Parts: sequence; C-alpha cells; structure tokens
Amino acid sequence: KRLAVDLSLDQDTLFFGNLCKEWSAEEFEELIHKTFKDVISVDLATASNLDSSTSKRRLNRGFAFVRFSSHGAAARVLRIGSRTDFMLGGILHPAINWAERESNVDADEMAKIKTAFVGNLPANANEEYLKKLFGHFGEVIRVAVSRKGQYPVGFIHFGSRS
Repeated sequence: KRLAVDLSLDQDTLFFGNLCKEWSAEEFEELIHKTFKDVISVDLATASNLDSSTSKRRLNRGFAFVRFSSHGAAARVLRIGSRTDFMLGGILHPAINWAERESNVDADEMAKIKTAFVGNLPANANEEYLKKLFGHFGEVIRVAVSRKGQYPVGFIHFGSRS
C-alpha cells in the first residue's frame, strides 16, 4: 500500500472555501463564532467592487482563513467540517482544510524537527512495522501509532533530522 509521508505541523489556521458570496465580513464572522468555539480571528477575503448605486461595496471572494486558539481546536473543526452532513449556516457545505503555511521557515527551527508523520496506514500497522519500514532512513528513537481516526497514523521520531 502506498504511504503518504509529511512533516507534522502544529497548525492553528483553517482555510474555508465554497462560501456564500452574499455574506458580509460581519455576517460570516458572527456565523463562525456561533458555530465554533475557540475562534481567535476571521479573515474573509474581499474584493472592492462598484454596485449599481456607484458607492463602494466589499464583496467576499468565497473563501476565508479562520485562526483558532490551538492546533487541537482547529483539528476538531476540521473533523466536524469534513463530515458530509455538515452545513455552515444551514445552507452550504464549505470546503475546509489546513491553511497553507508560509514557506519562509527559520532554518534553525526546521533543524530541530526530527519527527515524521505517516498517514494512510493499513489497519494492522503497529510500532514494529513502522520501525522496520523506516529504520533504513536513520536511527529511529521512538514510534507511536494512533488509532483515533478511521485509519491509523504514525509518528516516527528519528535521532537526527537527516
């Protein structure tokens, strides 16, 4: 089975797409605060357009970034929002995913990261299986497997970043 391997990030911001373009920034922010706990900030993308009365009006572009108080709070919202029956404001199912991180990460901070996240594991995957699978990449200090979701995921802690 093909495995997906990516860096584990302690992220707290989610991307919301497929939003109703009729919502004002204030309406969307109120809706988000009513629907979810632990919201720190809401940034609805808007574009300045002229309406029929020639006064300036801010129209949203159908997407937003919502920052939460912690990675755990954002992960809970992602799980809720990913359910097929979830409807925001009772009218639409938004596209919700982790917001893209900025690419200018401090090299010294990156050098400290020695843990790999492994998703899409087979149901019977265990710590020994992952040690054997990833041992040839370097010294494996510790392996943890979580079975909280539908499929198990793993965290491989290496002795060095390389």
